[in-house]
Amino acid sequence: MFRFLMLCTLSIQVAWANTNAFSEQAEVKVFIDKLVDKHDFQRAELVRILDQIEVRPKVIRSVKKNPEKEMTWERYSRIFMTEKRITEGVQFWQKHQKTLQAAAEKFGVPEQFIVAILGVETLYGTRMGSYRVIDSLGTLAFNGAPRQKFFQSELEQYLLLTRENQLPVLELKGSYAGAMGMGQFISSSYRHYAVDFDGDGQANLFNNPKDAIGSIANYIAKHSWKQGQPIAVEVPYQQGFEDLKAPKRVGKKHKISGAELQEKFKGFGWLSPDQKVLLMEMKFEHGSQWWIGLQNFYSITRYNHSPLYAMAVFQLANAIETAYQKNK
Repeated sequence: MFRFLMLCTLSIQVAWANTNAFSEQAEVKVFIDKLVDKHDFQRAELVRILDQIEVRPKVIRSVKKNPEKEMTWERYSRIFMTEKRITEGVQFWQKHQKTLQAAAEKFGVPEQFIVAILGVETLYGTRMGSYRVIDSLGTLAFNGAPRQKFFQSELEQYLLLTRENQLPVLELKGSYAGAMGMGQFISSSYRHYAVDFDGDGQANLFNNPKDAIGSIANYIAKHSWKQGQPIAVEVPYQQGFEDLKAPKRVGKKHKISGAELQEKFKGFGWLSPDQKVLLMEMKFEHGSQWWIGLQNFYSITRYNHSPLYAMAVFQLANAIETAYQKNK
């Protein structure tokens, strides 16, 4: 009897799976139609790929929770401003010195900032994520997750990326949000900013440090990095800063002008009136630091829109450079 019940249960599960194939969801059908019409994908091949997606509820929970949103700068900085990350950053710089120098010369982004982004993102390529990208993007695109339209677009970009570069669509792994490779590029960024920096015919961000270095430098440069310009300046607190401070995710609308700061506060004569900046509070358990983020700081936030992220890159880069110069 037990064996009979087990067989019945298995039959029901199989039947459910067959009638609830991923590609049979209404939204997914629309998505497939779009890719067939727009990009000349083969319908049968799309169905085959999408039906192998494993929906990962943990991915949705992670996107909704996003612990970074609740962190103070004090907590956030402890994750990245470590001796290990600084030491390994120096070692990475020493190992890839020629490539980093070439990238800095071509794109105008200093070596230490390229190294720091690699350090913050994946600990120099040692932690690139354990989720299948197809599962992460498929889960987030069609299962009631936040920003579904964005993740549908990223899934579209991922399918194009893997087709164009003959990458194994069902095997690539990354973060819970679908970021990939040593620099954790999302699919659209991979297609638009990845470069073949070693000239071997392929932009490989998974296990080619040269391409990762060049691609990060290209990404930052394309987002209006100003060569030789400062990044951020700490400023003394003044009453009223809170009314103008940047939020936890920043965009162009959160910039304020030098003229506005000069009108409301003292000590900002060093800014040109039309210069756009970010006013940021970096919180500690007891008190805060206040910073002005200049254009290059904003450029780093185009990689990740969090001011905490950009500050971590900025301060880690400075620490790595100091240690690197000592070890010369």
